[in-house]
Amino acid sequence: MDLYLKQTKNQLINIPSFSEYGYKSSYSAGMDVQNAGAELTIGLDPIQSKTFKWSTALNVSHNRNKLKALPNGLDRLVIGNNLLEVGKSLDQYWLLSNEGIYKTDAEVPSGMTYNAIQLRAGDPIWKDQNGDNTINDDDRTLQGHRLPAIFGNWYNNFVFGKWDLGINMYYNIGRELINQEMANRFDFINNEGARKLDAVKEITYWEKRGDYSKYPLYNP
Repeated sequence: MDLYLKQTKNQLINIPSFSEYGYKSSYSAGMDVQNAGAELTIGLDPIQSKTFKWSTALNVSHNRNKLKALPNGLDRLVIGNNLLEVGKSLDQYWLLSNEGIYKTDAEVPSGMTYNAIQLRAGDPIWKDQNGDNTINDDDRTLQGHRLPAIFGNWYNNFVFGKWDLGINMYYNIGRELINQEMANRFDFINNEGARKLDAVKEITYWEKRGDYSKYPLYNP
């Protein structure tokens, strides 16, 4: 069994910049990250005869990370769907909470907007975390971990005479991932002005890969 505590200091990170500077982001040094965890390996030789041998080993690992510092004395930094906050985990998503779809205009609370755009039937029901009748970044919360809570592998080796067979299976438990393909396809507002085929919804909207029943569908 191994226990570890690793401090990584002065890492480079790409920090968003104001558009008036003429570029979108710039690299700065000064991000410190702490990783702590444990790793356990158990090995056995259940069968060791002259004609047949079987050896097996199970590895179980657990790791937790924590942001210790950001460049320029910052205590929080927003990069896309990531909120980096000193003292918290690095691998959480910063997202709006979806509670379904508005089926009619009457279901939309009076004056409910998303970034100053009036919500209507067919729009997502995003949870208004602060109750101000406006959906924006203030309603985003940290959700899910992209790194697994437990991960490792199970290795088996079989020997029969002159034949040798090795099987190695990997696993991870307690991990949540964003379906980025579907997320990109539903990102109509940001895709409409792009000069690429993905922006032409009349061509791609009917391609249904994944469970679309929970989300509003574009209909040209």
